[in-house]
Amino acid sequence: MAEGWLSPPGELAAWTATADGAAVAHVSVGVADPNGAISRVWSRATGQAADCLIVPARLFVDPAVRSLGIGGHLMSEVARYGARNGRPIAFDVMLKDRAAIRLYERAGCVRLGEFDYTHSDGQTERAAVYAVPSS
Repeated sequence: MAEGWLSPPGELAAWTATADGAAVAHVSVGVADPNGAISRVWSRATGQAADCLIVPARLFVDPAVRSLGIGGHLMSEVARYGARNGRPIAFDVMLKDRAAIRLYERAGCVRLGEFDYTHSDGQTERAAVYAVPSS
């Protein structure tokens, strides 16, 4: 894993859940890339500029603890952070990640739109952008 992977550029805050001294889940939140797909979909869906938009990143939950609600708790922390700082939150998720989508929709996140995400070797996957409800 590359050094700094858990702390991406533009990071504003991060949370890590531990069990028995080991990290079992993590999420960080940072400023949105103003030229990125999340910002474009956000602006198109809301009619608002994305200059205050923040995005969660680096969300992972150890498969051994995925049924314990830890991911939902971390996303709640992200939502509280956005509310405390008066900043809207949006993020992307690959449509193939159905379990994650169920988690986000149970948490009240709203799908704003979709886009094609291009990654390694020019492969393209469809992704959705979700908004985190303000508290």
